[in-house]
Amino acid sequence: MIELLVVIAIISILAGLLLPVTMRAKRNALKTACMNNLRQIGQALEMYSSSNNYILPYCTMSPSAPPVGEEGLPSIRTVLSSFVPEKSEVFLCPADVDKKYYLLEGLSYEWQSSVVNGRKVDAKAMQLFGYDRVIMMDYDNFHDKAHPKNYLYIDARVAGELEIH
Repeated sequence: MIELLVVIAIISILAGLLLPVTMRAKRNALKTACMNNLRQIGQALEMYSSSNNYILPYCTMSPSAPPVGEEGLPSIRTVLSSFVPEKSEVFLCPADVDKKYYLLEGLSYEWQSSVVNGRKVDAKAMQLFGYDRVIMMDYDNFHDKAHPKNYLYIDARVAGELEIH
């Protein structure tokens, strides 16, 4: 009986040690999948802009409640629909577990409309106003506390933290 209790105690200790490691691995996997989604959106945006004389689309930041001046504008998801596979969940951040923003807005990512709507992009450097700008990011802090959001830059690069150049 004592041997059985010792084995159970050892298994409990091992489970206690492994649980944080597996949770961290799961968080990292979700963050990586999110970054991959943003990268695919960035590539679709590059295809869109190259097809439209390197001019970025006019989209609303928040399709469910558009800011003043953005009423009637489509979401970035609608604009990029012909550049993204139809059944793709690329606009859903895997860490948006309750799908709050996805169900409300149709995507888990926020388009930075006030900065980029209708702007011409430098085709060679993929820059806007000479800078490498953030064009999309997670609607909410879906990820870990150290790096709560992922950011998509105009050159289709994705970073887990805001980079200032």
